[in-house]
Amino acid sequence: MTEDEVFQNHYQTLQKLRSDSLIILDNFNVLPKDDPFFKEFIRNDFQILITTRCKITSFQTLEIKELDKENELTALFYKHCPSAKNEPEITFDIITELKGHTLTVCLAALSLSASGISQRNYCLN
Repeated sequence: MTEDEVFQNHYQTLQKLRSDSLIILDNFNVLPKDDPFFKEFIRNDFQILITTRCKITSFQTLEIKELDKENELTALFYKHCPSAKNEPEITFDIITELKGHTLTVCLAALSLSASGISQRNYCLN
């Protein structure tokens, strides 16, 4: 399939979604507000959540501040992986390696907790 055919195939699937479906566009940092396709895209029946650093005025927005790496992200990691409190330096290293991306920090903590291995072994692999 050509790139256009792949796109059309995917878009046809998206067009079948209904109002109880949510499309998330993460780190969508250049909003094509004057693009005719974008205007068509947002008129579909599904819900759209866009995370961006752009200042948007034409849509409903909720500004969320970045979580502090040393306190808030660490507390979030500990919430999902309490055993990580035993090795705070490694927890900080993991958060730093993940560039503080909140969802990835949560997933790493949950994965580490579910695996039953220690952080030290997790980091060495």
